[in-house]
Amino acid sequence: MPSLASHRRFLLVDQSLVPFALNFAMNGAIAYALFRSAESVPFVGASSIVGDTVITSFLLPFATCLIVTGLIHKQVAAGKVLALARAPRVGLGAFFGARGKALRGALLGLAAVALLAAPALLALSAAGVEQLPRDSFLWFKAGYAGALAAIVQPAIAWLALAPRAV
Repeated sequence: MPSLASHRRFLLVDQSLVPFALNFAMNGAIAYALFRSAESVPFVGASSIVGDTVITSFLLPFATCLIVTGLIHKQVAAGKVLALARAPRVGLGAFFGARGKALRGALLGLAAVALLAAPALLALSAAGVEQLPRDSFLWFKAGYAGALAAIVQPAIAWLALAPRAV
């Protein structure tokens, strides 16, 4: 019977460290492409720290859920990784696991906005940040997206490993 312990490397390396590195690089490059001509990025406004952070916080879990769920189902079918022995029965795991992957991704995106973006933005606001120099923003964006991926992708993978996860 497979256990969570047998999935340790899969969840910690393949679904956390690797996504951190990929999202750090990808989101840093995307931010550079979008903000390369700016001297600084304002805290609020059309192209801002708040807007970019909220959008990233929603879209990254949503897109990751759509992509990773299918990839993990293929890995399970090919015998490359073992499915969990049982589905979550209580708590948030059961709530998120009982939904289709698009709805699950949207719910995880909303949770990331509320639980990760809001505190990060409140901390920046409390620190008196009104804008960041472009390079500081690029580091913030890359680090935030990497950390977000490292947090949400193992949860998405775990739900995808559960029986009847769709």
